Amino acid sequence: MPKNKDYNRKTLTSHVPRRAPNQRVALVMDWIDAVGGSEKVMLELHKLFPRAPIYTTLFNPDARREFCSADVRASFLQNLPGAARHHQLFTLLMPLAIGRIDLSDCDLVISSSHTIAHGVNIGPKTVHICYCHTPVRWAWVPKIDNLNDRLLLGPLARVFEMYFRWWSKKKAKNVTRFVANSRYIRARIKKSFERESVVINPPVNVSGIPLMEEKEGFYLMAGRLVSYKKPQIIIETFNRLGLPLLVVGTGPMEKELRALAGPNIKFMGLVNDKELYSLYGRAKAFVFAALEDFGMAPVEAMAAGTPIIGLGAGGLLETVIDGQTGILFSNQNAASIIAAVRRFKRAKFDPRAIRQHAMQFDARVFRQKIKLLVRRALSPTGKGKK
Repeated sequence: MPKNKDYNRKTLTSHVPRRAPNQRVALVMDWIDAVGGSEKVMLELHKLFPRAPIYTTLFNPDARREFCSADVRASFLQNLPGAARHHQLFTLLMPLAIGRIDLSDCDLVISSSHTIAHGVNIGPKTVHICYCHTPVRWAWVPKIDNLNDRLLLGPLARVFEMYFRWWSKKKAKNVTRFVANSRYIRARIKKSFERESVVINPPVNVSGIPLMEEKEGFYLMAGRLVSYKKPQIIIETFNRLGLPLLVVGTGPMEKELRALAGPNIKFMGLVNDKELYSLYGRAKAFVFAALEDFGMAPVEAMAAGTPIIGLGAGGLLETVIDGQTGILFSNQNAASIIAAVRRFKRAKFDPRAIRQHAMQFDARVFRQKIKLLVRRALSPTGKGKK
């Protein structure tokens, strides 16, 4: 295993046991932030390969508790002031940072990528399995997630989008196997990278989330408060409806959203898993307006027996059954959500049936499928196939 000279070993890895001398497996992800969907995927991969170092561009200290047993190795960006907690500001340096991580003597590299992790350097005999959450949205589908919303680059954003599409597609050629987190993303991988992929849905802690059949009167929104998730539309909707809404999570839009929200909307900030699972279970419904690649939070809510009011597009078309496990709306605007809430009030849902539906996305299923995929990829007939 090569030693990446660009990480701060004293800061990141002094508390973890060293890897076995013969270990030639490495895990890679774009960056490690406050724990969201991509971080949860990496934690499950870490359970499968506990001795494999995790290489990344930046490691937010807020995630240190969840990754306390992992050997995390960050790039040179970690030493730049403010970078660890504000990765968005260093987006333009990400391809350089991931390219300086050399894993050329590894037998197996597994990357969890939604931006640049698939671009890590590997050797000609290395099997590289990329679990792709999406080809980066701001480069391939800027209508969903615009780079100018992050960096305010003006006309230069278009130039960098073009460069990044070229860079990303070039690096995709070095991946042995692509894994898509949904059928929706499988189609995007095919269109963006011209590569086939197998679908393995991301791991959700369904079995660890308690079922709650008795619901209270509030609605729930949870997740990072960023523009592409459209939290402002949900806030606008519940301002107009006057119904109680709890908002879990933080992000760059929090100040703006708090100023927009009426007295019926309460911001909870960050909560621990136990508190979040309780809110999932007690909520009347979980409201979700993002065009999401898969959408782990709605599945977590369904694990608690709570129906979804969500956008009928992207990953939710693969996880929510309209009229049975939730209500789907067609447009990302307040009028569409209001109509869905009114339809929701007339419907009846069975919490036990909702939870049973969610069980197909349990983390145990993810681990079984990944293990089988790795065995096949490392077999003599599977090695080297692109």
